[in-house]
Amino acid sequence: MAESNATIYVTPVEWNNKLINNEAVYKPVHKGSLIGQLLPRYWLRQRQIDPETVRFGATEHGKPIIARGPVPLTYNVTHDSDMVVIACGSGESVGIDVMRVALPRRTSMDEFVGFVSEQATYRARERSARS
Repeated sequence: MAESNATIYVTPVEWNNKLINNEAVYKPVHKGSLIGQLLPRYWLRQRQIDPETVRFGATEHGKPIIARGPVPLTYNVTHDSDMVVIACGSGESVGIDVMRVALPRRTSMDEFVGFVSEQATYRARERSARS
């Protein structure tokens, strides 16, 4: 895999924020989506790019993209539970996913980490076999 210059921002959502938590305006299921729409604009501001100079769009599968901007920019947003994550790049394709996991009952942390590591290794072998 090639080295990437992608940036990842992870933010816990402050659900007690009155604007975010106004259920008359935003249903709970849409809060992560709302933050996911704000994060790319925050990232643009961090790069001193006016979001008004950028046109947002979506791929045929619904993945949000920057359709037009002053420089090549890519990003991917994901959210689950109280986590919202964005990966940002300078034109290279980026992807990210986040999922809250719970330690299964009667499983030690070492056992859980071992299981997840085995699964990750298995998937990596599958990918390289297909390449």
